[in-house]
Formats: sequence, C-alpha cells, structure tokens
Amino acid sequence: MSTTQGTMSIVSDSTSITLQTALQLLDTRFTALEHNIANTSTPGFLAQRVEFEDELSLAIANGDPTTARAETVTSADPVDGFGNNVDLGKEMVQLTETALRQQMLVRALNDRYSRIRTASEDF
Repeated sequence: MSTTQGTMSIVSDSTSITLQTALQLLDTRFTALEHNIANTSTPGFLAQRVEFEDELSLAIANGDPTTARAETVTSADPVDGFGNNVDLGKEMVQLTETALRQQMLVRALNDRYSRIRTASEDF
C-alpha cells in the first residue's frame, strides 16, 4: 500500500497515485474559489489563486507526484473602490472549470478501479 498525502491507497500504481494527487490539489483550488466567491462583497478582500500544475509536472517527472504542493498566491487583479478584487464572473468560470477537471479525474480513477476489479475477478 502507498500513502498519498496522508491517505491510504489500495492501488499503488503511479497512474492512480498521480490521479489522486491531482484530485487533492484541485480540491485545494476549489476551496479557495469558494472562499473568493463568499467574499465577493467583503471590503478589502483580495482573491486567492491556487497554482500547482508546474509543481505537479515536475513531481511526476521526478517520479513522485505526491511531493507536489499547491501554492496559494494573492491575485494581482485590480481592486474596486472598496479594495476588493474578486471578479464574480471570473471566479464562477474557474470554479466550473475546476469542477469539470475534478469530474474527469474521478471518472478516470473509477475506470481504473473498475479494470482492476474486473482483472481480479478473472483469477
């Protein structure tokens, strides 16, 4: 068994571990986007962006995707008259994109587990 950022995994092949790690990183982004949306009208609130794609690519190239970490940075988007820089439209688009990516990864993991289950039934 392998451990992916504290989560036990029955399947320890590199593809499954990579998919699980990417899903966890996307969840971090999704949470930040939800937080941004919740603070659309909060004076002085600055939106947060979660970046991890380059880090994940490097970790995969180095053979251990579980070392990839999300980096949260403050958005450099311009602020409004209240010092807030959350653009609700932009946040909703990013939230939708993140949710679609999560769905894609979950489907890929389900597919993978289904193949493993089918293969194990043949024995």
